[in-house]
Amino acid sequence: PGRTLRTSVVMEDVADNPGHMKTIRWRNIQSIADDPDQPYSELIQLTVEVGIGWGAGVPFNVNGVRGLVMYYSRKSVDLRQLQSTYNEDYLMAAADFIGSAWALRVPRLVAVREREDRLKKTMRRLRAKLRALLAFGATLQDIRDKRVSASDLPGTESSQGLIPHSFQDAGKLLMDGGKKAAQVTKDEVTKKAAWSERKLRQLARKSKGSRVMGPPPFTWEQTLVTGFGVLCTIAVILNLNYHLVDWYGTEYSMALGPLASFTASLYMLTAAPATQPRNNLLAQTCAMVVGLCIAYATPIHTWVREVISVTVCIMLQVKLGFIHAPAAGIALTFAAGTQSWNQIPIQICANMIAIVMATIINNLNDKRQYPTAWGFQPLFRYIDNRRYEMQKKKKQAEDNE
Repeated sequence: PGRTLRTSVVMEDVADNPGHMKTIRWRNIQSIADDPDQPYSELIQLTVEVGIGWGAGVPFNVNGVRGLVMYYSRKSVDLRQLQSTYNEDYLMAAADFIGSAWALRVPRLVAVREREDRLKKTMRRLRAKLRALLAFGATLQDIRDKRVSASDLPGTESSQGLIPHSFQDAGKLLMDGGKKAAQVTKDEVTKKAAWSERKLRQLARKSKGSRVMGPPPFTWEQTLVTGFGVLCTIAVILNLNYHLVDWYGTEYSMALGPLASFTASLYMLTAAPATQPRNNLLAQTCAMVVGLCIAYATPIHTWVREVISVTVCIMLQVKLGFIHAPAAGIALTFAAGTQSWNQIPIQICANMIAIVMATIINNLNDKRQYPTAWGFQPLFRYIDNRRYEMQKKKKQAEDNE
């Protein structure tokens, strides 16, 4: 649970501009350490104690290989120099250089493994030929002195001396082959047993948990802010739902359970990725569409439809990258067959109302920020690119003067 120093510093930037940043946003690490919504992190506290006050992350994208280069600076740094155009251009170019070295690792590893596999196949063929020669009476001395070779195996002209001439010789060869096969089987069983034991020990070690501490309790100020925000948001949504049902009937009602859990996360987990607007709107829409489509499978029992709907919804979320846990409740509710397509725009509008109210109420407090990222990349990317181009032209004009 919670975020590390690296994700705390770069979440806002990378969510909106993965691999396309034109400016570097420096984050105050002291404010991250004082954030009441995050669990206590010894790493962040030690980073502040040693004098590091600012941090930034610059993403890179080299032939589809994406990553992040972290930069840190002391507390007393001159931010004007740190944020100067020439310094940021240098840091972004350095990030691309470091990223190219990182991107080289995977192709190099593939090439090394390919050569290792080729060597293993060659050695496997060589061992098979040596075993065949030994099974048909050749000795290691004969093989070393090159008195026999692979051409001496049965079916070749020079293999007549290696073919057994009696039942006793044939039986001995079969017994030797059986012993070797039994030894190979025993080795495989031993390897499987060792693998199973290692997995069980790993399971037991991980089940004990880690040393990560839970989030600290809120101060009274933050508790009152949280209660005020939840009270206002839930009151508006429930009042709107009451009037919709009163005017138009239950076909235009809201799924209140997922809305209540989303509202709680808006004020308790303001920096969590699952709470951000993009994840909420995309995941809720996906869950409602999936649930309504599966609801048409009336021959299937209701509980089976609900199981399939929740499973498909979660798989789509993790695959497409918009994680939002309350959407699973939406998928279950809509798969029951009691909802209609009319409720999709109503549910989306209710979520947007909750997001707008949380944005206003949270950001009025000095120690809160919501959202950390809107997630609408094309628009923000275009704005950032235009701003960068204007700054670059202005810089060139100043240099020419």
